[in-house]
Amino acid sequence: MGTNSFLNNKYNPMFYAAEGIQELEKALGMASRVYMGYNNERRSFGKGQAINITVPGSFTAQNAGTGSQDVNTQSVNITLSQHKEVQFEVLDTEITHGGMSMITDHIRPAMYALADNIDAYLMSLMNYIPWKIGAQAITSHLDITNPRKILRDNKVMLDDGDIHMAVSADMEAAFLGLNIFHQAQIVGASTNQDVLLRGNLGTRFGVEVFATQNAGVAHTSGTIVNGGDQSGALNGAHAKAATTVVTDAFTSGQTVKIGDSFVIAGNTQRYVATADATVDGSKNLTVSVWPPLVQAYPDNAVVTFENGATHHLDAYYGQLMFHRQAIALVVAPLPEIGNNIGAKVATVTDFLKIWWMI
Repeated sequence: MGTNSFLNNKYNPMFYAAEGIQELEKALGMASRVYMGYNNERRSFGKGQAINITVPGSFTAQNAGTGSQDVNTQSVNITLSQHKEVQFEVLDTEITHGGMSMITDHIRPAMYALADNIDAYLMSLMNYIPWKIGAQAITSHLDITNPRKILRDNKVMLDDGDIHMAVSADMEAAFLGLNIFHQAQIVGASTNQDVLLRGNLGTRFGVEVFATQNAGVAHTSGTIVNGGDQSGALNGAHAKAATTVVTDAFTSGQTVKIGDSFVIAGNTQRYVATADATVDGSKNLTVSVWPPLVQAYPDNAVVTFENGATHHLDAYYGQLMFHRQAIALVVAPLPEIGNNIGAKVATVTDFLKIWWMI
């Protein structure tokens, strides 16, 4: 009876859940910079693993009296497909050491493992981004301004403070050596001290630059991109919103890898392969793509893959510049079944983020 009373007093799941969320948020890099507003939508429309997000339409300004334009409403499905946990056992003797010991020895590393997993998964979504640009041979301000130009060309809002750039340890080190980050006469004394003393890169050219250990994964391109034909043609007409593209005129045996991108004549929209594919014996290539085709394309429309030699994709360091709303993260709590029946469960919610602890 005395032991149970002691455990009830010492093990407070709400306390540890609250401490856990603090540790988790400290380690979050990508998750704190992407859009998480759909958590509320999921709670509003009930339970489930899928959320349908409506994509805003696009219109063209016309002379008055021209007539109305079609509203082609599209949607994107977000599926809660990742179910991660960290389980560990704690002995009574460890609990007697006090709350701080539990936090430093168990809670902190457990939360870091979860945060690292979330961060790595979000970084892996760069494979769905069709626009790439080769890094400079010697790191310079162009490694920020060049990808920023691509965002501008794609009509991304750059003036709302929501542009971020995840960089690897190598690029962080190179940036820290640039005058634009640490010279006082350029960035101001206080910013200069923050970079020199704390290594915080901060914001340059409207882009908030931060480092994550999950950046820097080199892209391995297929043989079409890396010295192959690079140009082919659609095999048959393709309808708007199609998610699979069939081409011909490539050399049999050549390959496409996840992340390789191409453009189809008739529109500047780039598409990216979302699965590996190989050209068959009839010189046909069937590849899954993102985004869905933005328009209908005719038979034999020219398909041109990116040039690996030009973009240096195999030497690409995997940095990622993005607008907050380019990526959405939805999280949901585990059920509290069994609470106080052999286990104590507590859920802690912080604004739009929900985490849990057993």
